[in-house]
Amino acid sequence: MNNFKKLALIAAISGTVALTGCGGGGSGGSSGGSGGDSGETISGTATAPGGVIALYESQSLLQIAANFVIPPAAAADLGLDPVKGAEVQLIRVDDNGAMIGDVLATTKTSITGDYTLTLPAGVNLAGNLVVRIIGQNNNELRAQVVDRSVDINPVSEFVLRKFIETGADLDQLVVNDVVKLKGKVAEFDLSKAAGANLEQVFANLAREVGAFMETATAAISAPKGNAASVAGNYFNAALGLEFHDSDNDSWGSFANDIWLGNFIFADGGNGVVNLTMQSEEGGYGRLSGASVNDYNSIYYDIYTEDGEPETFPGVLNARGILSVEGEFEEELDTEYELG
Repeated sequence: MNNFKKLALIAAISGTVALTGCGGGGSGGSSGGSGGDSGETISGTATAPGGVIALYESQSLLQIAANFVIPPAAAADLGLDPVKGAEVQLIRVDDNGAMIGDVLATTKTSITGDYTLTLPAGVNLAGNLVVRIIGQNNNELRAQVVDRSVDINPVSEFVLRKFIETGADLDQLVVNDVVKLKGKVAEFDLSKAAGANLEQVFANLAREVGAFMETATAAISAPKGNAASVAGNYFNAALGLEFHDSDNDSWGSFANDIWLGNFIFADGGNGVVNLTMQSEEGGYGRLSGASVNDYNSIYYDIYTEDGEPETFPGVLNARGILSVEGEFEEELDTEYELG
């Protein structure tokens, strides 16, 4: 594991929609396409904010009774409910998200929002292959078919929109990169993005994961860059300000933390930049008391680390974006309940 204290370099990786099902329940087989089926199937669950569905969907007594027997498969984090009896269409889209050609295949969602669809012959997983559900006023929820498990929900629509906004060549996206990105988005606390309707959910997603999505989609939507063009020696500096307070005491603290790291960038081939951390040094200072002018303690520390150099990879793309990933590290103080 790396022994870094800081890594500011990671910052360099740098209308209302309403859906409602129409038709009967049940997860029907796919139709459309030509030349038979490829035999590969995809499946998933379609969900949207329950309030939106309730506003536009009039349930029969049979559907209401069935809900007591078969609870809706809701997406708990976002407070979503299943889209029932809706037509799921398999289509191709251009880089602006517009449909290309005809609908390739269709199926319907069940009463729990689940669906299964067989891909037509010659159709493979791709960033521009999309399943969608069309609601009122031709509004839609879409999901890229980059895996055999494809859930259709506000998050999948949000991810696709971000790729479109970055000008990505959807048909050139590496399928595994998109799958990994969706997994990273799912790791966020999406409960904060819950909303009564889709427009609120999209706005909340933009607030919670928008900045991450903009850098992440830009990083993977361009071809590999020339790592030799950034080879050389670099210094990386960071400055942090800290404020500590307590609801039960009349004192707090103010601190600052500065850090400087020495790096060597080397060409690793195929867009890979090997970053070697040579050394790091920094300082930390803290005042504690009733105010900055009325403090009762002062603490400071300086450090220098010239240990074994550590090398880790980054990826440079043709847009000049260098992305660096590392495992999350956390230190907890159980005595004072600090993290």
